[in-house]
Amino acid sequence: MRAGIEKGFRGFATAREDGALMGPWNPWLHEPRIGRAVWELIKALSVVSTLPDPCRQIAILVTGAHFHAGYEIYAHVAVAQRDGLSDEAISTVVAGQRPADLPRYQAIAYDTAAALLRGGVLPQLNYQLAAAEFGTHGRACASGGPILHDVRHPQRLRRPGAGGGRLDMQRASNREAKYDETQVQIKHA
Repeated sequence: MRAGIEKGFRGFATAREDGALMGPWNPWLHEPRIGRAVWELIKALSVVSTLPDPCRQIAILVTGAHFHAGYEIYAHVAVAQRDGLSDEAISTVVAGQRPADLPRYQAIAYDTAAALLRGGVLPQLNYQLAAAEFGTHGRACASGGPILHDVRHPQRLRRPGAGGGRLDMQRASNREAKYDETQVQIKHA
């Protein structure tokens, strides 16, 4: 994993001077079964994503801002700048607002991620716009930012078995992701 991080993540610090990994990777090392699976998922999503890179960064930054995830914001600001997003747009997104001048496709990515983070059912119009703009696979990638945030940051997850002996991967915020073919929903428990 360390070699992949050093090779694939550039433009921001991934390790301290003493060699300790920064960001979500350190917790993955403490939970190797989860960490290995998450690492493989992140690599797969990077390879198969059909979502345009600026949209992907917007969804990640919306999610990072929502959860006040400092390292996620730090790292993905650098990636968003590399992907051509303006400093003004990035600043507005990490402040929790949608920039008024976003191109349509980026605004749809923002709205999809923001709607999911508010909880409840993704409004039908948001779903339709995302599916029309990005296709079914791309829409799933746009909605994946909020859903995958806790997968990337397992320190927010309860230890397996904490929920009465069953594998309890419920979010610390007491939200649960639920999907079906026509709806994307985050349900408040």
